[in-house]
Amino acid sequence: MVSAARLFARQGARGTSIDEILSESGTGKSQFYHYFSDKDELIRCVHAMQIERMLALHSVIFEQLDSWEGFELLQDTVLHLLESQRFQNGCPIGSLASELAASDELVRIDTEQYFDRKKAAIVRGLTSMKLRGELRADTDVQGLADFVVTVLQGAKLMCKVRRSADSASASFRHMMAYLRSHRTALA
Repeated sequence: MVSAARLFARQGARGTSIDEILSESGTGKSQFYHYFSDKDELIRCVHAMQIERMLALHSVIFEQLDSWEGFELLQDTVLHLLESQRFQNGCPIGSLASELAASDELVRIDTEQYFDRKKAAIVRGLTSMKLRGELRADTDVQGLADFVVTVLQGAKLMCKVRRSADSASASFRHMMAYLRSHRTALA
């Protein structure tokens, strides 16, 4: 699946043939069909693997999203990850979903649940900040969490398209400024 994931990131799931996957992974057709009934099943398995990988990668950060430093760590981590890929891969979940969500309902649902899990982590953090009096009482933490997820995904796409962190860095600065505009006078 790792070989398939690499190929999907480079040339898309639909643009990758089973033969290319077999060649890249050094496996035979019989082995492929022992584990997967068809390419669509492999795609869904790769997508699920990427979701679990990204959630595990960000789990420590998700636990720290109850502070301004936690949100800064999130943006720094995302930028570092994109830079380490030389801005070529973007978000592995978003990229596959963009390609397949209209034609594969399971991929769409899995992606929606992935974004919901990210949003839930952000909501927990913002709610903690609100309960400590760091955010105004009228702060819509659900709306802010949607905003953060959307900015993160958009920034990843822009990095992939522009092969640069410039627009992502600017987006993150504006995201943090908007989040901080909900601070209380005490925070």
